[in-house]
Amino acid sequence: FFYDIDGQIVERYRVNKVSPRNTTTPENEEKCLDILLDDVCKLKKLCIEHERPMPTEIKMIYDVKKNSLDVKYKYENQWLDHKTRTSDDIFAEWFEEIKNSK
Repeated sequence: FFYDIDGQIVERYRVNKVSPRNTTTPENEEKCLDILLDDVCKLKKLCIEHERPMPTEIKMIYDVKKNSLDVKYKYENQWLDHKTRTSDDIFAEWFEEIKNSK
């Protein structure tokens, strides 16, 4: 996950370097990742219960000021069969896409 802080797109571990009023700790980052992972596990359980496919990619953007959530799902394989592309590559591509759109 990453943040938009006053129009500057930053990865979670760089928040403290960008804004003195917005701070984070490695422990809080880990807690957030744990919550996200737990949510993915719950989503998988729901998909199984309702006999629906599990998304292979979920991109969520939460706008704090508007209190709104935009979610985009993909169901086709994004990287598993690719010899060199990884989930980190997909994250980096999305990060750059959002960063360059500002």
